[in-house]
Amino acid sequence: MSFDEWRRRAPGAAYVDAIVSSKTGMRATLTGPYGEANVVEFACRNTRVYELPAEIDRALAVSVRTSGELLECSVLGTSRRGPRRITIELTQALYLANAGVHTVFWSR
Repeated sequence: MSFDEWRRRAPGAAYVDAIVSSKTGMRATLTGPYGEANVVEFACRNTRVYELPAEIDRALAVSVRTSGELLECSVLGTSRRGPRRITIELTQALYLANAGVHTVFWSR
């Protein structure tokens, strides 16, 4: 199912269980609050290896929020100056999820 279909069907939170990259895009297995799993397809392709933003030493969690047509991705991490939240791209959020960082999708 597409990401837009998932947003309409299952508002709320879902955790990323797995990410698979293919030639046509990326697929994520999202598990909802009641244990239901959905495979969601994204048109974006992960064509490069991402690194953490320089302001973050270690990624703790990734948040992908949707509200209407707005999509906002951010990473929460530790730094020498304390905890920080930085805005990132969707492909970077999916890459961090695939690397094992706790990732949550929020839909309203």
